Amino acid sequence: MSTVDTPVVFQVVYPNTDIAAPSQMDLLALWQPISTEKSFSTGGEQPGLIFSANLPEDPLASALLLNIHAQSLRQTDVALTATGPLLIQDLQRASIDGVKQGSGGYGIGSVLDTPSAVYGRYDLVAQAINYNATSFSFDLQDELTEAIEIVGRFAGSIHRLVNQFALVETSQGGQLRARTRVDWLGDVHTWWAAGSMASTTSDHRRVLAQALATRQAWLRLLTLLTAGAAKVGLAMAAGPFNPLAVWTAWKYVQKIIEQYRALQPTPD
Repeated sequence: MSTVDTPVVFQVVYPNTDIAAPSQMDLLALWQPISTEKSFSTGGEQPGLIFSANLPEDPLASALLLNIHAQSLRQTDVALTATGPLLIQDLQRASIDGVKQGSGGYGIGSVLDTPSAVYGRYDLVAQAINYNATSFSFDLQDELTEAIEIVGRFAGSIHRLVNQFALVETSQGGQLRARTRVDWLGDVHTWWAAGSMASTTSDHRRVLAQALATRQAWLRLLTLLTAGAAKVGLAMAAGPFNPLAVWTAWKYVQKIIEQYRALQPTPD
């Protein structure tokens, strides 16, 4: 389906750059990343990021889109909370199964029917800690390079969040209705378009809350990726920033989010 038929509603804009933002820049897939050379000055300063929601003018349609986005955020929050303990569990299980395999035991048979196996989480960690040059069926080097680049760019997004203020904008039918400047220390200043209706005010407050929730989720994700790569690297008897460990942690979080979004229904 074309982008004309399904316009992007939630975007995160990287201003003042001529480098196209890759689709993986938001590793949580909550806001579509775009870049622009356009300047967005408020008080003579430039924002680091702009969270932009272009909602329909129909209040019911707008509320539905915001409900769906809020549900995705809740699912993501649950998934991120679960990631650390599940990774430890899968690493321990893979280590035990690896010992059994080496001694003629049953290997991975004990996890074949678990969610870890069904969603491919177990295979990721098992292949990592038992890695050898022939254990992967694809050109791993290209994927490792891509993973390091993507995680590095994502860390750059976090740097923008921490060191510069963010703008949160709400439009309806393509017309800007409200804009909020959010400083890292929590100062918030909002500008409203003349004649804003109560529904517009409510919608923008929800967009603002979702942008702040996304910022928090990004920070948690970066912490999880760092800690996850260290745990995988330790299990591999390698360094914490081993490229394979980083790649495994990144893929593992993606699979956790996929699992939790599949298990929970979206709102009507």
